[in-house]
Amino acid sequence: MLQIFRINAAVGGNIVFSIIMALLLAGLTACTAEPIPELDTYNCWTRPAVMGVGTAAVYFTIVNNGGASDVLTDVSSDAAESARLHETQIEMGIMSMIPISHIKIPAKGRIELQPGGFHVMLVGLKQDLSPGETVSVMLYFEKNDVMAIEAEVREP
Repeated sequence: MLQIFRINAAVGGNIVFSIIMALLLAGLTACTAEPIPELDTYNCWTRPAVMGVGTAAVYFTIVNNGGASDVLTDVSSDAAESARLHETQIEMGIMSMIPISHIKIPAKGRIELQPGGFHVMLVGLKQDLSPGETVSVMLYFEKNDVMAIEAEVREP
């Protein structure tokens, strides 16, 4: 009988030891976890546009208050057949809008999507964009959750 008790105590001791080790490792992992981005958007707007004419650009500012950088990787909107990230470039006096695959948002930094720079291009508008209305745009990030913004339709 004493022999059985020793075996059970040894097994129980191993279980307690394993639980303590697991809790210690979990605590260490939490202490060394990578900082996360904390993103907010401000001043979301677009110009008036007419359905059928084609495109509209959406502008806004992304502020990252977190300790890690993030990347805006994709966009979408129900107001258009497609939405794409673009950058305006001027080469030899000719302005063009170039599709880009992503926009980096530095830790503790900000990125402004504005006329003459980065912007979201809505292609194949499905509705008129009239002053006072809003347009919904979804922003997809590498680390942050998907973010929905409402861009006010207005004159600049």
